[in-house]
Amino acid sequence: MKRLVFYIFLLLMTACEHTEVKADYVMHDDYYYTNDSKYYLSPYLDEHFIRFETQHTTDVIKELTNQGLQISEDPTISTYNFGDEYIIPDEIKYGSTISVKGRGQIDDIPNVIYSHHLYITESGEIFGRSNFITVYYDVERTDEQIKSILRHAESLKIHPISNDSTFGTLILACTNHSSGNPIEIANWFVEVGGFQATPDEGYSSEGTSSFN
Repeated sequence: MKRLVFYIFLLLMTACEHTEVKADYVMHDDYYYTNDSKYYLSPYLDEHFIRFETQHTTDVIKELTNQGLQISEDPTISTYNFGDEYIIPDEIKYGSTISVKGRGQIDDIPNVIYSHHLYITESGEIFGRSNFITVYYDVERTDEQIKSILRHAESLKIHPISNDSTFGTLILACTNHSSGNPIEIANWFVEVGGFQATPDEGYSSEGTSSFN
């Protein structure tokens, strides 16, 4: 009986420690994972990726230019295949994207869904032109793992948009209401959620800043 009580005590202690680690977790974007490798990033604060409601393209561009921001990538209507297995907010499903140079109060512009500064990779590429995350799951445990991912997604305020059960990938979208940007949340899924995850690789070779 004493041995049983001891094992129960150890179990409770382990559970408390695990909960404390999660509670103390700090979102970070200094690197991201691809498989078992880490790819380090440096903030590129002078350029931003933005997703906004397509029907308000003219108004959004006007507000951006009024703040002195320069368009570095023209507006593009999203052509992503969102699928039909999830209820996706219209502002995400029918959104457009744009990249701008400069600094301003972008989050305060009406009808902006997501905005964040870009990053420079170690090889000098500009990274971060996406608000999507890919989370990988075990196809042998599809139902169980998808339920877990969706539970995490709800708590992190991110939206499931597409599932590929053949390859075991679930795509999720961040907004300005999410708990972090795609890099931060992908890292959370790896380091806390226990899943393999990576931010979508939206990048280009136009960067001129060096990695610090």
